[in-house]
Amino acid sequence: MNSPDSARDVYIQEAEDVSIKQEAEEVSIAQEAEDVSIEQEAEDVSIKQEAEEQPHLNILHMSSHCSEVEVQLESVTEDSDDWEETSEDDDDEQRDKSFSDSGSLKKHQRVHTGEKPFNCEHCDKRFSQSGKLKQHLRVHTGEKPFQCKHCDKSFIKPSYLKRHLHVHTGEKPFNCEHCDKSFSRSGQLKQHFHVHTGERPFQCEFCGKSFNRSYHLTDHLRVHTGEKPFQCEICNKSFRMSGELKRHQYVHTGEKLFQCKHCDKSFNYSNHLKSHLRVHTGEKPFQCKHCDKSFTASSSLKTHLRIHTGEKPFQCKHCDKSFTVSYSLKTHLRIHTGEKPLRCKHCDHCDKSFTTSSSLKIHLRVHTGERPFQCKHCDKSYKDSSNLRYHLRVHSSHRTKKQKRCPL
Repeated sequence: MNSPDSARDVYIQEAEDVSIKQEAEEVSIAQEAEDVSIEQEAEDVSIKQEAEEQPHLNILHMSSHCSEVEVQLESVTEDSDDWEETSEDDDDEQRDKSFSDSGSLKKHQRVHTGEKPFNCEHCDKRFSQSGKLKQHLRVHTGEKPFQCKHCDKSFIKPSYLKRHLHVHTGEKPFNCEHCDKSFSRSGQLKQHFHVHTGERPFQCEFCGKSFNRSYHLTDHLRVHTGEKPFQCEICNKSFRMSGELKRHQYVHTGEKLFQCKHCDKSFNYSNHLKSHLRVHTGEKPFQCKHCDKSFTASSSLKTHLRIHTGEKPFQCKHCDKSFTVSYSLKTHLRIHTGEKPLRCKHCDHCDKSFTTSSSLKIHLRVHTGERPFQCKHCDKSYKDSSNLRYHLRVHSSHRTKKQKRCPL
């Protein structure tokens, strides 16, 4: 028979083996789970030390619903002749949550209690684990210790880096069971399912609109709050969404990434290119339900509908005029401010400037000699359509006189 000291040594060794195995499993999980803390391993080491200081504590079991916690203690004293391993219940399925030490159990119980003892000193966020707090602090410090070896991007979490690597490998391991689409992230697949189910679980508390993605709701809420957190560093303009700011920056850089393959035009935005391509294809998919007109862009249809509804949502704050489109209001405001931002650059001798691009375009014909508006009744042509309309009265008046002439 083994001595009590020998039995205790065997128990401690096995308890350490269990703890080490548990630690290895947690490290593996930490590399795969998105929300696991990178400091988990350090906490587990601390917990392991706590377990070693309490050798009387064996494995703790929690029921599958976590409603009852059974702590099984082994009486291991110097008077014991043998160490006997705790027997398991026959119904193992009711105990799928097991922990090797009291620290892990205590940490898990915060899932049920909602306890978040670790609070950020920079904002009001709180966390259930110290590792997650340390990770969150990188949002404030800007620290991104996990560097991609293929490009210059870096990340605050190893899971973000792992997810980013799919961009380089092209790997899309998450396949939709309803269609042939695949995704690099499980979250993307989960969101994609809403396309098939029609589910829109994220609802606006102000207007009742619902969305299939949480960040779409976040963006939408700024319509109600007026929040514009994304500011341009060059001109100080602010935007509701980061994508809007990114697109706006092309105004300063002059960059036009989206090139038409049919002509030499290029665009700042992909949707502008998509709309432009319909000029070449002749496609006009947006049909007015009040008349037979159709349009290449949904925004053009939306503007057109105001002709039928009489809606003029853009009101001048200086007078009682209102407009169907924001650009018309912007142009109108120059009457009140006297602003003429469009300057003629055709030659050094002309210093004229204009409030509208159309006025500038007409003026440039003075320099070019262009007269695109041709009278169909005679050989006269004009720089702008208003002069042609005025001229057409000459022909109209002449025909009227002939009609009124007495036949006798």
